Amino acid sequence: MYLPEEGKVVNLTPPAVKSSAGVSAVYVELDKYQHVDFVMQFGSCSSIASDVVTMKQATSVSGSGSSSLAVNGYYHNRTALGSSSIANDTLTRVAKSSMSSSGKKFKLASNSVSNQVYVIPVDAAMLADGKKAAGIAVGTLGKCALAISAILSGPRYASQSPPSAL
Repeated sequence: MYLPEEGKVVNLTPPAVKSSAGVSAVYVELDKYQHVDFVMQFGSCSSIASDVVTMKQATSVSGSGSSSLAVNGYYHNRTALGSSSIANDTLTRVAKSSMSSSGKKFKLASNSVSNQVYVIPVDAAMLADGKKAAGIAVGTLGKCALAISAILSGPRYASQSPPSAL
């Protein structure tokens, strides 16, 4: 598989240090794709354990008609938190039953631990009727470096330049 031909990588929030600020919901459109993985990468963190990630759905990427979106869990590198070793690429599945609001929210783990990665998979079939966009929002963060990307896959038509998702 060649990702640039069979999927799309979207930089939803550029890497930045957040301090007493959250990330408003950012969306990608799924009407031309079957799946999206939201990838949250944290650098240096001082306080994030009580912060909440909320999954969203909307009729468009502008966020119109938004509501919460239930997902089937997420993945996190819990087994090697704070490690810069190769073992830090091991992601552990966190089940929907461990999330709040029936899979619509979850708290970030481990206060003051750097080098955390979260992957939240969303299938287009999870969206309610009339909803075309999936999104993610993060509550107020303590001082923390964060980047959020979306990796879309399963385009309706593979091409050298898959359709925009924004």
